Amino acid sequence: MTLCIFEFNNRENLVKKYFNPLKPDSARIVYEILPLQYADPDVAPSPINMQVEIRDKDSVLVYGPRPLTYQEQKSMVLYWDGRDNGGDTVNFEDGPFKAWLKLQYRAGRQGSGWTLSYVDLNALSLTIDTIICPNDDTSFTTRPAEDLIICRAKIEPESFEAELADLIEWRISDDPDDDINSGNIPIILRGQEIEWIVPAPPAPNGRTPAGSEISQPLSYVVTVYLPLPYFIWPSGQKKVTQDDFDQLRQQYIDLDYDHFPMPDRTDLQLTGPAEFIDATSPAYWNAGIEETVAAIEVSCGYTFTIVSSGGGGFRCPIHNEVVSTATPPENSHHAYGRAADCHFRDINNNGSFEDEWNTIEETLLDMTGIWFYRGAPYWFHVQIPGY
Repeated sequence: MTLCIFEFNNRENLVKKYFNPLKPDSARIVYEILPLQYADPDVAPSPINMQVEIRDKDSVLVYGPRPLTYQEQKSMVLYWDGRDNGGDTVNFEDGPFKAWLKLQYRAGRQGSGWTLSYVDLNALSLTIDTIICPNDDTSFTTRPAEDLIICRAKIEPESFEAELADLIEWRISDDPDDDINSGNIPIILRGQEIEWIVPAPPAPNGRTPAGSEISQPLSYVVTVYLPLPYFIWPSGQKKVTQDDFDQLRQQYIDLDYDHFPMPDRTDLQLTGPAEFIDATSPAYWNAGIEETVAAIEVSCGYTFTIVSSGGGGFRCPIHNEVVSTATPPENSHHAYGRAADCHFRDINNNGSFEDEWNTIEETLLDMTGIWFYRGAPYWFHVQIPGY
């Protein structure tokens, strides 16, 4: 009789014990049989049977038993994707799972693998649970008190939080899907909950791609990792992007439009009357000019046209820099939703605009606090009362 004397162990230092079946991802089980020639299925003596089975924390069979493949025996490595015998993903709360390896060299003589060859495997997930922005929880600017963003990760099962929370790593990077540079945070942030300041570089001409007047929002990719032995696990990723209101407000910050206060978010609308809006702006600001123009029309009996394509109504700061005649441009009331350039017609068809202008001027002079000037025979500039 020939006896096979061998060691059968798991190589714990190479086992990938934490994995996320939802990614997909797999646990890695690395074992060894010593002497090594005893492990080779092509060289005698070799195991005539090797099986793996996975049991949950209550020793209930989850997966297997199944024979190891030829390649698994050759490499002494096998993987489990976190699915049970029915092909369904296991319940993470049923872990840790024990992977048992069993080997047999010849019928009736089994090795001691049942006691020496098990390892705990932990199915878990790490996701970005919440991203809280300072402006209505959804957006931000680079303005102090509007630039602090809070991120929190979620580990499931929660029983792993105490063990793994301090290992969590975060990376904040510029969104590669747009055409502007929003900046990066050059260091790795750590912990289950982090805070970071918007790292946008200065943009004194606005955040527009080359050759464009249309701005783009600041946008970042937030990635959370769980760095564990032998792999770095990118577990969750989300974008955090300025909304339309803050994209417009960012222009006032970037271009130093501080002659008057910049708009609050509640001052802005996503749209407005076609003749008053700025087609290049992500949002619209009416600080009373619509109502002022309507009152003038009622008083004088004329209807005016606001040439929006030329910036005759509201102008965002970037557009205002291009078309404004104010010195400096930031002083223009068009950029603050308070001014309009009103065009009128030769209503009596006499080839002159003087009769119409006389009526309009008289109306304007009778209105309290209205500042205006005639810019050409057929149009005038007007601002809301008090400006």
